Amino acid sequence: MNEINTKQNLEEAIDKLAAQNQLYGDAKTLLGAYLVLSIPVMIILNLVIKPALLSNWLGLSWTVDLTDSIALFAILLAGYELLFLKKQVQSKKNKAAKIQEDFDCTVYDLEWNDILCCDKECDIEVKKSSDKYSEKGKKRSRFNNWYTPDVAETDSNRAILLCQKENLGWDIEQRSKYIQFISTIAAIVFISSCIAAFYFEITMKSLILSAIIPSWPAISFAITNYSENKTAINDKKSLKVATDKVDKIQNITFKYVRNIQNIIYLNRANNCLVFDWFYNFLREKNQLGISYATKQLIQRML
Repeated sequence: MNEINTKQNLEEAIDKLAAQNQLYGDAKTLLGAYLVLSIPVMIILNLVIKPALLSNWLGLSWTVDLTDSIALFAILLAGYELLFLKKQVQSKKNKAAKIQEDFDCTVYDLEWNDILCCDKECDIEVKKSSDKYSEKGKKRSRFNNWYTPDVAETDSNRAILLCQKENLGWDIEQRSKYIQFISTIAAIVFISSCIAAFYFEITMKSLILSAIIPSWPAISFAITNYSENKTAINDKKSLKVATDKVDKIQNITFKYVRNIQNIIYLNRANNCLVFDWFYNFLREKNQLGISYATKQLIQRML
């Protein structure tokens, strides 16, 4: 028996889960705003407003060519992502990963690895982010029983390993579907931009200004996400192999679970973010599957 189920439902633990969720959410909001400007706004500018002003659809006595302005807007967006957005998002991811690591260390009764993780996020930061989560009217009850309660029935180290395996359970499948979705959206933006270029007489200049440059922010985001998620998937697969190997060991030692936890922290800090609406779309179905698998493993152990 162990105290994981008791500790994970303490108010202090729920605060940490709410805080890390809020910080990840803040990072996703920044990314979401960038994508809104890069995809729907860019499509509207390129396929609706630009043709309307250039072809005088509105019956105005003058026409305006927004090609250069749209291209400049796209370049500014790409520059903002490269110089500012990535740093802001990574900073919030690092804070969230530390807080989630703090939650795990508290629940698992593991010492904080200050060499790998440096200093913990201060209690004030945790409280501030946790309160921000609650002020938005979100339910804190969703964090109850974060790990399948049945893990309390096994010995401490094996219970920790089971919780660690739950962290990996369906992330691989989710990320595979996510990169397919992002790649499809980027392709739609590029194709729609090409349509605009062909509509206004295709030349090398119009192809560059009306198609390539306007779609570049979305394409750049898709390429980066594809690469980072592929790396994350490969890392998770390697980590899953490692946990499966450890799971077959008769006496799982503290050293094994600590090493696996270190890798999980690095994955969290470096992983590409998946938007909440996509995560929630798959969450319930996949979580039921993971909980069922964990319960079956525990039953076989008893």
